[in-house]
Amino acid sequence: MAIKLTDQKARHQILTDLDRNLLVQAGAGAGKTHALVGRMVEVIRTGREDVQHIAAITFTKKAAGEMRARFHEALRETWTAASDDVERTYLSEAIARIDQCYIGTIHAFCARLLRDRPLEVGLPPDFTELDERGERVSLREAWNAFVLDRYADRDPRLDTFDSWGFRTEEFFDFFRRRSQFTDVALAWTDVPPTPLSEPADRAREWIEATSAWIPNPTVERPDRLQNALIRANTFLRNRGLESERNQRYLLSLLDLRSGAVTLKRWAPHQAKAREIRDTELPKILAGTIRPALTQWRKSIYPTIAAFVDEAIDAHRKRRFEAGTLTFQDLLVQTARLLAEQPLLRRDFQHRYRRLFVDEFQDTDPL
Repeated sequence: MAIKLTDQKARHQILTDLDRNLLVQAGAGAGKTHALVGRMVEVIRTGREDVQHIAAITFTKKAAGEMRARFHEALRETWTAASDDVERTYLSEAIARIDQCYIGTIHAFCARLLRDRPLEVGLPPDFTELDERGERVSLREAWNAFVLDRYADRDPRLDTFDSWGFRTEEFFDFFRRRSQFTDVALAWTDVPPTPLSEPADRAREWIEATSAWIPNPTVERPDRLQNALIRANTFLRNRGLESERNQRYLLSLLDLRSGAVTLKRWAPHQAKAREIRDTELPKILAGTIRPALTQWRKSIYPTIAAFVDEAIDAHRKRRFEAGTLTFQDLLVQTARLLAEQPLLRRDFQHRYRRLFVDEFQDTDPL
């Protein structure tokens, strides 16, 4: 006895409603890829499209290989079962020319389009794509070269970063992440400069008062708050709070997450330690340290973001001059080609008349 599926109507629609776009949503293992391959076969069997005008996008190279094998097998099975001579002709021609059907990742598909018309987006015809390791190397080299150029030009922002207590190396992770989303413009709200002297003074007073409760000598290894207080006192004795960078550093030392206080390590002052953990530390964090650091970070963000975006532009120029593209470049430049070249867009629309996308939720929004 055949099992009647609750979504049988939807599955039937996938295989028969071939002249409009469909978005299929279902859980893992529900048979989405099987249904997609079945729809591709039906497009061929019914003569709606030739195999060379079909493109199927997958998430990985492995998935692309598996889909090509499944598509080929499904075509042969359908050809064997078909009784209509016209349908058998459509299917046999597709089997013979299955290599003309594009089945691959979105990045490989974009590379194919760009190789067809590279000059339109300012690329050399022999451009190459960087793999993940190559991109990591390229990012590091580009960042180092950009920073050296900034020092050579005596960029005043470098002195500003130093006055804030930042090394340019601390921005590299921002640069690396930013390079994955170059199509998204950074946005921020302008915040006036936020002095840190007053919150730093309040933090210093709290440090002095709280440090008095640290056992002397300590019996066990200090907990995270004790360690922060010890470091803060050493810093205050040696450096003071005259500069903004010192003020920021002191506040950052106390920006602790939960679990910073271990009661037994404050013996015999466990009762006071509990008060520090439950009341005093949350109060200084919520009322002084975090608001001050948040506002200060918002005020300096535009300067840092602009610096990083300049590095992104320098890296893009460096890559294009070398004729190398990242995976993100493939997406961005293809989107640009299709958006800015209507004649080419129509040409590609004629060439790839039917698009099938597997694992659509994992594709890049671009």
